[in-house]
Amino acid sequence: MVMVSAVLFTRMGLSEEIQRRLGISVKILSCSKCCTFWCCVVLLLVGKNGFVKSVTVSFIFAYLAQWLALTYDMAAMIYNRVYEKITENPGPPKGVEVSDATSGENGSETDTYDEVPQMQLKDDTLRDDKKVWGRER
Repeated sequence: MVMVSAVLFTRMGLSEEIQRRLGISVKILSCSKCCTFWCCVVLLLVGKNGFVKSVTVSFIFAYLAQWLALTYDMAAMIYNRVYEKITENPGPPKGVEVSDATSGENGSETDTYDEVPQMQLKDDTLRDDKKVWGRER
């Protein structure tokens, strides 16, 4: 549990934000392996385990923290790829008719979902940027 907490502490940016707010720079807080190692050492020594046992177990957990951080990074990379593919050329959702709001002097231009601020739905309800499906953003 300490290992997961320490990895999330560094990966989610909490350690950087604490260092920025306090105006300090501590290398141990920037590295998930270091943070895991020292947190485990302190916790095991407070739990009245032996010094050698505490250091050994802490090294093992620091090594596992490196692999856990790698899996988090891989999951983030996969998420970013999928998100880019989804939002690459978004069209309007199914069932939404887009009115031609961008026609100008040169005639009608092709509307995209991002360019149209208000769209008319089939059931004659209006959707704008602040209300989506009846709920405020």
